[in-house]
Amino acid sequence: MAGRTATRTPEPPDRDEHEESPPRLSRPRRTTRPPSNYARDQEIDNNQRTTRSQLRKKTQDRPVTEDNAVTSDDSATESEDLNTATLVKELIKLRREIRRRDELQKEEL
Repeated sequence: MAGRTATRTPEPPDRDEHEESPPRLSRPRRTTRPPSNYARDQEIDNNQRTTRSQLRKKTQDRPVTEDNAVTSDDSATESEDLNTATLVKELIKLRREIRRRDELQKEEL
């Protein structure tokens, strides 16, 4: 039986264990190109964002009149998806309204 194991073909070495092979290089993962309309979609999104921001700047630059400062009590609760910028604007309006009412009340007393 000893002769039989000597004539057997040896098992091939593992891929990483070749005697003369250099160490494996880590290759970057394959990247895919986005579709051709991707740039167009991005451009449209950017244009929409810039027009929105320009509209916001225009509304911020306008002075607030007394009529605009008076808002209904339910205005903040009507829409739940207000972003932080509009909430801050609403707070400023409400503070101005409270100050105005306090001043009117002091004058009456």
